[in-house]
Formats: sequence, structure tokens, C-alpha cells
Amino acid sequence: MRMSNFQIYKAIIFNILENKCKQCGNKTKLHLHHKDYEHTNNKLDNVELLCKKCHYQLHSVERITKGLKRSCRYCRQEFKSLNRKQLTQNVQAHELSCKQKIIEETNGKIKLEEKEK
Repeated sequence: MRMSNFQIYKAIIFNILENKCKQCGNKTKLHLHHKDYEHTNNKLDNVELLCKKCHYQLHSVERITKGLKRSCRYCRQEFKSLNRKQLTQNVQAHELSCKQKIIEETNGKIKLEEKEK
């Protein structure tokens, strides 16, 4: 089986970063963490290896301090909340309102499809 360029790059990065978690030194279940959260920025100074546990803890702390974010798929307005359920409810209500406005503004000529789940 042929490896993709990213798989080759990832293997090189793992080797350069000594195949261990930067936080705890664990050598199993390693994840490639992007410090700037831009998954296309694979520069060496933007990535670090974290084990599954440390990676989850890092993102959990960030969720608590920064909150969760989602955007309306129609107008791109951003919503933030510390509670995932509340965030989802807020975004869904806003998206319904946006959808209705678009249909009204176009006199029903544009029918917006429901997002498949």
C-alpha cells in the first residue's frame, strides 16, 4: 500500500519529535497537535506530539477558558458558549430564522435544503 505525502510527512515529524508526548513522555496513542489550530499548517514550529490523554486535556481546558464556537451556515454569524447543548440550540434557532429570511427575500424562489445528519 502506498503512503500519502501527509502520511510520509507525519512519520518524519513523529521521528523528529522522538515519538513521545511533549507533556508526559508517553509513547502510545500519539496525536499531531497544531498549535494554531490550522490543520493545513504543518510547519515544524506549529506542530507537537501529544498523547491522546494530554491532547484531550489541552482542548478541554481551552473549551473551558475560551468556550465552544460555531457559525451560522447561512450568514456566518459566530456563536460562543461553554455549554455544547446550549450552543447547538442557539445556532439552530438562528439558522432557522436566517433560512426563513432568505426564502422571504427571494419570494420563495430559493429553497434551502435541510442539512443531512
